[in-house]
Amino acid sequence: INRILISYPYKSLLIMKLSFILSVLVFFQVNAASYAQKVSLHVRSASIDEVFYKLTQQTGHTFTADAELTNKLKPISLNLQNVDMKEALDKCFEGQPVRIVYNRADKIVVVKKADRIVERSVQPAITIRGKITNEKGDPLPGALVHVKGQDTKAVSEMGGNYTIVVPDEEAILHFSFLGFQVQEIKVGEKRNINVVLKTTEQNIDQVVVIGYGSVARKDLTGSVGQADIDDIIKAPVSSFEEALAGRVAGVQVSSGDGQPGAGVNVVIRGASSLTQSNSPLYVIDGFPVEDPTTAAINPQDILSIDILKDASATAIYGSRAANGVIIVETKKGKPGKTVISANASVGAQKVTKTMDLMDPYQFVKMQYELDPEITETRYLSDRTLESYRDERGYDWQKEMFKTAVMQNRSLSVSGGNKETSYMLSASLFDQGGILINSGSKRVQGRFNIDHNVSDRLKIGLNTNYGSLKNYGRIATEAGLSGSASSYLLYSIWGYRPIAGGDFDLLDSFLDPDIDESNDFRVNPLISTKNEFIEANNRSLSVNAYASYKITHHLMFKASGGFNRRDNREDSFYNSQTSRGTPLLPSNTRGVHGTISNIERDSWLSENTLRYNKQMGKHLLDVLGGITFQGTKRNQYGFTAIHVPNETLGISGLDEGTPYMNYSQISENKLLSFLGRVNYNYRYKYYLTATFRADGSSKFFPENRWGYFPSAALAWRMSREKF
Repeated sequence: INRILISYPYKSLLIMKLSFILSVLVFFQVNAASYAQKVSLHVRSASIDEVFYKLTQQTGHTFTADAELTNKLKPISLNLQNVDMKEALDKCFEGQPVRIVYNRADKIVVVKKADRIVERSVQPAITIRGKITNEKGDPLPGALVHVKGQDTKAVSEMGGNYTIVVPDEEAILHFSFLGFQVQEIKVGEKRNINVVLKTTEQNIDQVVVIGYGSVARKDLTGSVGQADIDDIIKAPVSSFEEALAGRVAGVQVSSGDGQPGAGVNVVIRGASSLTQSNSPLYVIDGFPVEDPTTAAINPQDILSIDILKDASATAIYGSRAANGVIIVETKKGKPGKTVISANASVGAQKVTKTMDLMDPYQFVKMQYELDPEITETRYLSDRTLESYRDERGYDWQKEMFKTAVMQNRSLSVSGGNKETSYMLSASLFDQGGILINSGSKRVQGRFNIDHNVSDRLKIGLNTNYGSLKNYGRIATEAGLSGSASSYLLYSIWGYRPIAGGDFDLLDSFLDPDIDESNDFRVNPLISTKNEFIEANNRSLSVNAYASYKITHHLMFKASGGFNRRDNREDSFYNSQTSRGTPLLPSNTRGVHGTISNIERDSWLSENTLRYNKQMGKHLLDVLGGITFQGTKRNQYGFTAIHVPNETLGISGLDEGTPYMNYSQISENKLLSFLGRVNYNYRYKYYLTATFRADGSSKFFPENRWGYFPSAALAWRMSREKF
């Protein structure tokens, strides 16, 4: 019974391995007997790999086959009992174009195409044997061995033993196994090579930020996802949010319109509300922000991104964490020599799939079917329908779309010594839009410094400035009328490809053949070129902290921050736009423009006390703190219509007629008390208890406080001895 229990996992593991190893040579090894040894074979519609495995188990021979050949062989069905191995092989390949060669010296059976047989005995080869184990000396069954640069492979058996044939002493053996570091060994004069593979445990000991602290991934009790920063850096995007798409389980990232610089929607573990926002809370270098300008942060400056998903992980942030929390930590300087790093990339974007629109012949033919009389007058007065087959019309999609260039450049300088470390970085990002007269630009800079005043006191400062400009019409946005034809893409698809006679549609603002009393068509190309739509966003964030080690186990930390964001949106529509032309009967505004400003100021003060001590087999980590945060929002702007001098653009709005003026100011404050206890016994049994109380000035005094308790238990079974 013990033998069966040991062999079955080996068989399963070996079959799974063989299903992936489709190469020129496939090897199976066990122990040897003789070519005339009796075998039994009971298979039905079996692959050659499975037959070889059964024969290897019974004879101990090594079977070598051309993988390209085995893929073409028919399934094998046999019922043989106690026959010679040669007879069994003949039955297996009966009627199939193969030839079997036996190498008695190495106990190897070679199966190749009949017209390409080369006797193995005439080819110089070296047989290498050995054992693969881990650092504790335990055998590693199923480890992969292959000759570097060739397709010769072998798989270690249950005891970790392997056998492989190499062409010469210059061959290099490549040893690999899941969860272990790869090793390469040159054969040389060695004929017996034993290998010890070392484990890779970087993921187990990885540190994860959980809010007001960090823990090793192996000690987590809540659900926390972590993005691969290497992938984030490689992604050609303007903000780290876009790069999160498809990279963290349970995190959905979508874009409403795909406009350069436009924000994205991030939802963690599905939407929780039908009417309210489902956006998560962002904590950037310790500063909680509910609606941040993430594009103001250069992805190259990010050190880690952790996503808190469940109630246990998010409770430490209280009411604002109902939709999850995204914690972003930026890079800092390291003691040592000054390091200068520069990165630059250039790319191109284009529309790969457009709508299939009618050419001139198809369009005129359709018009004739709809109204022959008007079509005869407009399109066929001096030419035939067939003549339109060779006519070159306008595909307005090609006129409106372009190949857009995207550039990203960044430079950073970092360094320091034992007492002080620093990092200074700057970046430029320029992304053209695939739609004409659209794009996005960003100028960004960051500086941080950390200084050890003494063995107990440490202080630090972190600042970031970003200036973004997004311009161009949003393709998914409707015009003033709100009708389907007021959408940009609909106006492109609906504009006819050709006009009758010698009239050229490309240079005409209006389609002259359209009855204005029933319809109104504006050239989408001219209108889009003349629209002025620009959004400027400037943000400045400053964070500072001081931590003091009261005792070896007790730490006090005080931190504060300030965040300033200014958003200005300008739009101006002159007489050569669909929204500003006075020729449109429903356009009562005429030439008009709008200026809108939003100013946000946020401040934060946090004070926490942390006690961390290991007492024998018990580890206790207690956190307590109080936080204050305030936000002030100032929004104002105006719209002017019937602007008399359109050549001044947005600067001439003061000459127009005031249409709408507005000004709003709002302010709120948040006071919070928080606490968390982490306990584990022998790094095997874990308990996390969290509590936070939030008091917000957004609510009436009797309803201002909310309480958010949570608890989590974990059992690390890998620490058990069973």
